[in-house]
Amino acid sequence: SLGGATARNYASTFPDDVLGMLLVDPENPRDIEIINEIDPINGPNEIAAIKKNDYELSDGRWCFLDAIWSKKTAKDHDDIGDIPVTLIATTMKHNNPQMIFNSDVGRKRWGEIQQDWVKTFPQGEFIATSKSGHYIQQSEPQLVLNELSKLIERVERQTKDFDISGRWIHSTKPVIIQFNMESNEAFVFRHDEANSDGLNIIKNITQHKGTDSQWNGEMFDGYQGKYVNVNILKSNNELTVFTEDGTEVLKLLR
Repeated sequence: SLGGATARNYASTFPDDVLGMLLVDPENPRDIEIINEIDPINGPNEIAAIKKNDYELSDGRWCFLDAIWSKKTAKDHDDIGDIPVTLIATTMKHNNPQMIFNSDVGRKRWGEIQQDWVKTFPQGEFIATSKSGHYIQQSEPQLVLNELSKLIERVERQTKDFDISGRWIHSTKPVIIQFNMESNEAFVFRHDEANSDGLNIIKNITQHKGTDSQWNGEMFDGYQGKYVNVNILKSNNELTVFTEDGTEVLKLLR
């Protein structure tokens, strides 16, 4: 539920950190739309009762309720970008449902609005299950694991395209380097020395002609006090920077 909203918001805020998402029956702000749609007369009263019950149960301890009940439009492809996304939703019917939301029509519509959201992504996949309630990971753990495995395979196929954008960890030091291929540069994202954060270390990064795993750039040489030409080579999840004479000067891990 809330985990889905958190994942969506994180991915939209830090898109370079997210290569794919698996959401398991996530919160969807259109849930109240279902209730009003099925029963315009009694729907508003049911929504008010659910909200009142949530806040009474929380007794002021559930800080996330305001975010859930704000019913702001869920972040989607326009906010997050084109990444592989899999959404698993429950459409399980309830025996003698006491709430409009849990009616047969309500469960069907829940699946439909979840599918509407994930299909905003060109690489979106929708999985519906009628065998589980909300906690699908508990009722059908193998289903979730299978879909996670498929998602990882999809992400790995994409990373084989040798994109170096995003954050890389120094192989021997607690340093994180951010590569921004829109501005064709790399800079220190995090370093033990706070005054190093944001420091540009490689500029004018361009892909080496005729390869999909090598780039050229100019790296700052502290000894010479100037930028020097370097070659950047990606192999699997490693990124190595060499000077023109073949000396390794930097190794990073994805």
